[in-house]
Amino acid sequence: MYTFEKVDFEEVARASKGMHITSVELFDSKEYINEIGKYINSKGDHHFALLFGKYQALFGAPNHISKDNDYLYIYCLKATAKDGSFVYLCPYHGDRGAAVLMPSELNDVDTKPYYVALGVLAALLIKTQPLDYKWKFHTRWKSKKFMTYEVICGEAFVSSIYANKISEEEKKGYY
Repeated sequence: MYTFEKVDFEEVARASKGMHITSVELFDSKEYINEIGKYINSKGDHHFALLFGKYQALFGAPNHISKDNDYLYIYCLKATAKDGSFVYLCPYHGDRGAAVLMPSELNDVDTKPYYVALGVLAALLIKTQPLDYKWKFHTRWKSKKFMTYEVICGEAFVSSIYANKISEEEKKGYY
């Protein structure tokens, strides 16, 4: 079992200095994250919206939040085991969806504790009621879209509109 706490970027940077970092998508087929992968990707953006609400309910505001879909948000988490050992996980939402940054298998580091901690976090996220919020952002793709994620009483609402269908005044709310 792990407990989780949000920590600052500097702590994670010091701990991971010189390491190869990899991005593990939440729909990766590794056994420890299959459960969350099935859950998150079953409804696309609606579940991504719920996931962000769940992270906010558990850990408060993210370490970083953006107005574009490159790194919409990122959390720096320290996962501590009962024996006092710990690992760092950095869940984020990038242009391909929800993922977690952690050391890659290229390092001389046992990555199993990271996957076990990720599995515990996944189980915690599944049980957590999302926080209500509204968040506007834009995509960086060639066909730019303006998106709104909103969660109200545990239900996600997602809307999008292409850039050429929205006035310049309305676009200001997304930057």
